[in-house]
Amino acid sequence: MKKFFHSQNFVIAITIALTSSFNSYAQIEFEDNFDTYTAGQRLCVQTNVWETWSGTDGTAEDPFVSNAFAFSGLNSVRIVAPTAPTANDLVRLHGNKTTGKWYMSFLFYIPATKTGYFNTMNVFVRPATFTWGMDCFFRA
Repeated sequence: MKKFFHSQNFVIAITIALTSSFNSYAQIEFEDNFDTYTAGQRLCVQTNVWETWSGTDGTAEDPFVSNAFAFSGLNSVRIVAPTAPTANDLVRLHGNKTTGKWYMSFLFYIPATKTGYFNTMNVFVRPATFTWGMDCFFRA
């Protein structure tokens, strides 16, 4: 299961499956299992499928894998957003998806009085070429 959680402003348990259906059979393009990572260590330094906004894995942007909350299995990812520049900022690049139908699935755990957020981007080229595709805000 893929999960995230955030302790400062929001807590998220997330399940991500990016699928494409070019024909009648859906194909899973990306799926992650945070249970394969070591709790207590930063996520991006343990894998090459996740990175930080700035591309500097192992810094304050890189969230910790945690075993405090999980939808299933043992682990989740703790996303903390106190204030920039110390906020975690996790990125998953999916390549140039311009055709077909795409499906994303998330499971969020957001406690009362907390909020959550994620976005998708049409363009993400470091250091400064970005085009937001969609912003999604949550309130518990």
